[in-house]
Amino acid sequence: MSSLRDNHGQPVNVPMGALRQGAQTLRAPLPGCAAGCRFDGLQIQRDPLDLLTISGQVQVTGLTDGGSPVTGFAAANGWRTPDSGLSSPHATLSGDSTLTVSFNSDGGEQIYAARADTPSPIPAVLAGTAPPPVPAEAPTDSSTDVLPAPPTAAPDPDSDNSGLSKPGSKVAGPDFSVQTHTYLVAAHADYVPSVSGSVLMADLAYLDRVSNTYGRVSLTDEVWLAPDAPASVLKNLSAAGIETLSETTYAGRLAQLDGQGPTLALRMYLVAAVAALLLAGGAIVVAAYLDGRVRAYEFGVLRLTGVSDQVLRGAARLEQLAPALAGVVAGLVAGGVGAALALPAIPVFSDPPPFPRLVYLPGPAWPLGAAMLAAAVLTVVALLVAVRSERGGTIRRVQEGQQ
Repeated sequence: MSSLRDNHGQPVNVPMGALRQGAQTLRAPLPGCAAGCRFDGLQIQRDPLDLLTISGQVQVTGLTDGGSPVTGFAAANGWRTPDSGLSSPHATLSGDSTLTVSFNSDGGEQIYAARADTPSPIPAVLAGTAPPPVPAEAPTDSSTDVLPAPPTAAPDPDSDNSGLSKPGSKVAGPDFSVQTHTYLVAAHADYVPSVSGSVLMADLAYLDRVSNTYGRVSLTDEVWLAPDAPASVLKNLSAAGIETLSETTYAGRLAQLDGQGPTLALRMYLVAAVAALLLAGGAIVVAAYLDGRVRAYEFGVLRLTGVSDQVLRGAARLEQLAPALAGVVAGLVAGGVGAALALPAIPVFSDPPPFPRLVYLPGPAWPLGAAMLAAAVLTVVALLVAVRSERGGTIRRVQEGQQ
């Protein structure tokens, strides 16, 4: 029996007739391939109730399509046997100009030779943490069943997670039917949209070809679009018969997260920080007001003793600016230490996105901007207070005995 797949990836099985000893030519029509099919492999079927062990050898010397010979059908590395599973065949393949299938099959098992039209190992982009490495002592995919076997790369020398994430490493991962295959890490990404943990992103056609038609897991199809993707993409998907069930955009998700309770609470912390800054400025004003008369009298005494106005202005500014700026520095250090200790334990979102992992500490722009704003506000307040104190300290005030 010939196994084919139509343009929608559905299997098309074509019975070719019974095998007998000696040379024979088998022909069959392809009614299910009017729009074209992909040749998937050859299968030797037997009665599933036949529990006897059979052995033998089948040689395929030629393959034609519509009377035209298919060249290179028996090329080296062009065929494989399926992975171990429910229909594990006891067969080996070899090929040059003739495909040879040698088998020793127990009862109920089918003998199958599949076209190896996918690279092995399958190239993939790894996102997140690395999955388990490929065991050295046991094959995990069909590449070991292809004869002659292609040369394989040396085992990855890195044994830690970061080493397995490097391009060129080999890792184990499932296909659509939850069979284990070997994947070659072609590139590494920090994360992919809407998926968390360890992610392997491979060519859809490759996975469809290596996966069994039975036992497939339920899949959710997604189309990821870049921010600058044209609007015609959705129209083209609809024209191709792909129905859009839901849409998730970056802006929409950001607005949703911004409206959650923890996010609003963090904004209230910013409001509290601004209020604390205003209170600090007010504290400087109140302190200067309560001590203003005494300070003005002292400045008047200094003027009377001959201290210049320039020296008095500098002293007044230093007196107000030094504690204000020292408070800014101390607040920046205390705030940074407190944020590093507290923010990781605070839930930033009610339903945090699975990936990427959230970075709780802000970038350098936020603390530097906050420090500059606090320094600017307190500097302006301190200078105004210093000017008022210095100008109020006149000689006349001393002569009149005002304190």
